[in-house]
Amino acid sequence: MSKLKKLMRILSEGGSLNDVVKACKMSKRDASYYKKYLQTMPLPLSEMYKMDEFSLGKLIRPESPNVPKPDGRKEVLDKEIKEYALDCLRPHKTLYYEWEKYYKLHPDGYQYTQFKKYVNEYIKNHDYKYRNHYNPGEMAMFDPAGDKLYLKPRFELDGIPVTVLCAVMPYSNFGYMIALRNERMENLFMGMSNALEYFGCLPHIVKSDNMVQWVKHTKKKYDLQFTDALEQWCVHYDVQPYVARVRRPRDKGPVEGIVNKFYLYIYARIEDKTFETIDEMNTCIWELVDEFNDRPKQRGGLTPREVFETEEKPLMRPLPDQMFVYRHRKEYKRISSSYLLSVGEEQHYYSVPYQYVGKKAVAIWDNETVEIYVDNERVAVHKRDFRPYGTTIDPSHMPPKHRAWEQGNGEWNAASFVSAARRIGPYTARAMQDLLTSAEWEQQQYRQGYILLGWARNKKYGPEAVESACRLLLTNGPVAPMLAIENALKHNMASKPVAKVVSMTPKNEYVRGREAFKITK
Repeated sequence: MSKLKKLMRILSEGGSLNDVVKACKMSKRDASYYKKYLQTMPLPLSEMYKMDEFSLGKLIRPESPNVPKPDGRKEVLDKEIKEYALDCLRPHKTLYYEWEKYYKLHPDGYQYTQFKKYVNEYIKNHDYKYRNHYNPGEMAMFDPAGDKLYLKPRFELDGIPVTVLCAVMPYSNFGYMIALRNERMENLFMGMSNALEYFGCLPHIVKSDNMVQWVKHTKKKYDLQFTDALEQWCVHYDVQPYVARVRRPRDKGPVEGIVNKFYLYIYARIEDKTFETIDEMNTCIWELVDEFNDRPKQRGGLTPREVFETEEKPLMRPLPDQMFVYRHRKEYKRISSSYLLSVGEEQHYYSVPYQYVGKKAVAIWDNETVEIYVDNERVAVHKRDFRPYGTTIDPSHMPPKHRAWEQGNGEWNAASFVSAARRIGPYTARAMQDLLTSAEWEQQQYRQGYILLGWARNKKYGPEAVESACRLLLTNGPVAPMLAIENALKHNMASKPVAKVVSMTPKNEYVRGREAFKITK
């Protein structure tokens, strides 16, 4: 329009077409066309030159009579289009369903194609996007990627899916990515801690979506409660947690963007590779992450790493001395009589001092240690054992009787039994030795050995009675069976006179003795 007004001024002052060509930098053919066209206007050039651009435009470019004007159907639809647009964005609603409602009310209205066109245009024209502004070094964002990667161990037919966690500093677009075995608490917070270690410093705010590892979900939308694990993690790193609104991915647009960029840059380069362990996969991922952060941006020519190092890192805080380790916590209403508590998914049992049987307890554990508290006092510490349904018992936690039994089962053997019996008397030692050798496996006789020694410790009988009973039986026979010893003790046979047994078995070379019936091993 400015060139056209310059053309009017030159021609109204008596200038030639050559003057117009030089001043307006247009061809002589175009200048001649505009001159002839303007001469058809009802106003002279001197007056049109003084008009504003809007009025001049309406004068020289009138509306074409061939353009169809909107009919009454458009006016009716415009009054209701907002309601249809909002409804079709709700779950389980479609444009076709909304058109059916519209057509029932207005049978002479638009068909589905035109209705769809106008509603989509309304949605597109009213979808306003606010541009968030991020201060350098203030915030870090986390988000698990929707698409999974797969491990392919040598002896596995199908790939094993792994979770991918992405993080970004939104000001510089400095990103991080790590593969995790799953999305459980210990793995997710380990990945978040690794991201901060990669950044090398701490932001003031961390933000993610409403994942269950961050937020305790309730029926009330306004009742937002963070999980104990997130609060522990934030206290350890002294950061403030923020949560994006439900189904509002634009609240965390930078991390959504970095996820899509990692899809195109990292996923595309490693999906055709084979990884047997997650460590191998992460080694390859981190190499590609470094390459991605060292790529110059199209605008400005700086890399995300350079922007982060120069503008963000100086404003951030140093990391703590130790990395955060997620610890599980479980409350027990009562310590059972076995003084054992089941811990972890492997349900391994750990001992508690027997004095606390019947009390409430709290177990706190990580990948290294298991701690047990009673009344806020730590009463037991064990090294974590991942054997499913196994048992870890500290001997100091056992009652004296259990400890004695445990030590006996672990230390006693045939020599120990014979030595203990020899302290009672020589006949008891001989009876014990015969008892242990009477079975194919001596361990089968340990229980009877305990009983024999128990009779000697019993106040009812005592060691002298046991020795006398064994002497009586071994003097009148080759062996002293347990049943015979018990009968001798019950009936006090050692103090009664015993008639001499006279054998009626003839003695000759054809009669076999006990030597013929010995069991040879």
